[in-house]
Amino acid sequence: MKQNKIYIIDILKAAATIMIFHYHCNSLLPGEWKWITVFGDTLGNNLFFLISGFSLFPSVRSADLKDFPGWYLKRIKRILPLLLLFYLLSYLTGFYSLEPSGLFTVFIYPSLYWFVTGILFFYIILFFLGKLLPAKLLPLFFLLLLFLWLINPLKMESYYYIGFAFMLIGFMIRGIIKTGPGEADEERLPEPDGRITILCVILSLAGLGLFLLLKFRIPSAINETGVIRLLFVISIILSLIPPLILGAAHNESLNSFFTSKPKLYSFLHLTGNLALPVYMIQCFNAGMPGYLIGQRIVFPLSFALNFIIIFGGALILENLRLLIESRISLKE
Repeated sequence: MKQNKIYIIDILKAAATIMIFHYHCNSLLPGEWKWITVFGDTLGNNLFFLISGFSLFPSVRSADLKDFPGWYLKRIKRILPLLLLFYLLSYLTGFYSLEPSGLFTVFIYPSLYWFVTGILFFYIILFFLGKLLPAKLLPLFFLLLLFLWLINPLKMESYYYIGFAFMLIGFMIRGIIKTGPGEADEERLPEPDGRITILCVILSLAGLGLFLLLKFRIPSAINETGVIRLLFVISIILSLIPPLILGAAHNESLNSFFTSKPKLYSFLHLTGNLALPVYMIQCFNAGMPGYLIGQRIVFPLSFALNFIIIFGGALILENLRLLIESRISLKE
């Protein structure tokens, strides 16, 4: 484990993977268990976008505009081959029309795998925003995204607006807490402050409490009432941002903790890396395989079988991704 590694990233990525997984198990859970899916979807997706933006800051800051093709290739080669594979599988198994327009449409206005497709576009936008837009104007761009999200409560575009907004928040946070000059390996994180720690814990608990209150008490109002919708996104921000700041500030403590527990760190690191494979397999499994599991096998065996299928398949995909990435690297 590297001394300059920010361990909270792996912890939160693992949390995002778990959230994304159990949200998509909604159809397999009986009524009394469906409450756990509340912690997925909005929280899981936006947590992943948040830490992605946080992680991208050093590479964007150190790259030149002319470096964009290589910078982008380095990131999409982790995603695009598997995404194309699943688009093809979904197309051939009837998720979309078998006409040529079916394949074309998924890239223009995707409903399946929108989460992964969004990332491919977000990387491009974030790179050029980070290089061309002054840092002081980034919050204004975030407010624009938030406004667009508020006025598109029931459309696919709203997922993209709020997703990129969280990626931008993560990017800005990394720029604010960074204190040292130079490349990513030379950057130093701020020393922890007891008052900041207490404040982060209070804010996170308050945000999570507000989130649960809105989700459980008035879920329908979230997409119908502007004020409630605004409170909802504020609750997500308060829930997700403090742990990122707190973990970055206490990075040395986390380093000491994981140094003595390398197996635990390896497990979290692997789980975090499975976020996108888990999402892609779950979307594909939402068709006939998931239907058969949900209809033919009783809970909790249906949930356990789905867990084995999803994470087993995700492990295979991750190893396939590593193989593809190594082949591309050799050709480079």
